[in-house]
Amino acid sequence: MQINGIGSIDLSSVKVLKAKLSILNSPSIVSLNFNQLQNITGALVINNATQLNSIDLTQLTNVETLQLVSLPSFAILNLNQGVQKAGTIVLSDTALTNLNGLILSFNNDDAEVKLDSLKWAGNLTIQDVSSIQASNLTSVNGSLLISYNTFDELEFPNLKSVGNSMQIFAHDELTKISFPKLSELDGELEMFNNTQLEEIDFGNLTTIKGAVTISGPFDNLTMENLKLVSGDFQVNSTSDKFDCSAFDKLHEKGKIEGHNYVCTHPANPSSSSKSGSSTQTGKSDSKSSDGSSSSNSSSSSKKGASNVLVVPGMVLTTALGVLLALI
Repeated sequence: MQINGIGSIDLSSVKVLKAKLSILNSPSIVSLNFNQLQNITGALVINNATQLNSIDLTQLTNVETLQLVSLPSFAILNLNQGVQKAGTIVLSDTALTNLNGLILSFNNDDAEVKLDSLKWAGNLTIQDVSSIQASNLTSVNGSLLISYNTFDELEFPNLKSVGNSMQIFAHDELTKISFPKLSELDGELEMFNNTQLEEIDFGNLTTIKGAVTISGPFDNLTMENLKLVSGDFQVNSTSDKFDCSAFDKLHEKGKIEGHNYVCTHPANPSSSSKSGSSTQTGKSDSKSSDGSSSSNSSSSSKKGASNVLVVPGMVLTTALGVLLALI
């Protein structure tokens, strides 16, 4: 399908697209309205529409193939309901800087996600990918959930705020997590079942407006600028190199406001000779418990997160990039 000399196309009566619809080399199209389209079992391909500014896919929830390529003016994509199942999605060479309503979840562990133009996201869910790039992402307005991926490092170098909770769990190869500019988290922080994790960097984080629950084999948990935790605090490291002293001081100053505070790690062999059989050190102080801290080592061998969505073979390339999920 080639269209010339038309500013806007209104296909608002279409609810299901069973065939392939291609809009190619159409320099005059400014907007496309598919605001009732719910299901693409065929394909929607839009390529080289240089003036196209917006596409309304407000009701779209299922898509087999969606390709939006070489759209230099394309800055608005409405996906308010949230795409829940997808086969292949390609977003490349566009002017998009934000998406609100897309979950990236893959069956193929080799999938790579590049979100280098993305600056803002609603809820962001990233699952079952081999790499993630989001170098310009500065804000996640909702929740950030990252799980069951195969990368060994996770970095969001310019992310400054998360509007709700952050969960990172179920990684067998992840060794390093870095959020060097994140300053405020407006919900809970939870990390568990990251079996190779060594280093966690939240060096600029000042405020966590929820509970903190982190467990794993990490040596370092950098939160040197942390000033306030509004909920409970439980950090359990299995590394004898980990040090609880900074968090102990924060707790003693009353800056951890929850009822329960626990920070534990195994005894350092060089400093435990006096106690002989000691296997744990670090301060463990709970107003409602005896201070033992074995809680968050639950098994995650089964993929059971409630928001896990099956999205076979998804591809996203640079100039936009997404995940995102607005649930």
